Amino acid sequence: MRSTAKALQRAYDAMPAPKLVFAIGSCACGGGIWFDSYSVLGPVEKIVPVNFYIPGCPPRPEAIIYGVAVAVGLVDKKTAPVRFKQLEFPIPRYHPSDLRGRDELVVYEKVEKV
Repeated sequence: MRSTAKALQRAYDAMPAPKLVFAIGSCACGGGIWFDSYSVLGPVEKIVPVNFYIPGCPPRPEAIIYGVAVAVGLVDKKTAPVRFKQLEFPIPRYHPSDLRGRDELVVYEKVEKV
């Protein structure tokens, strides 16, 4: 928030190195549902550099514990493979050579489905 940005920056500057910064919750990670309001600057990384993100609204306690354990190296980071599949939509594809125009009327002579 705008009102706490300067205090957060001062607190970050006062911390001795090494610094670990956690963005905990969706508001800290990206501004949450109030990301476009006046009082919210957006993600906390606009003010201080963030090392670890723990999403959730609110994040579950075990997610916070797991995020801290990953940060200090107690456990390995678990990732799940993600597969993206392009859905096939029946979108017609038109080519300019298939357009025939008479006056203001344009006719598509050939239609292919993607």
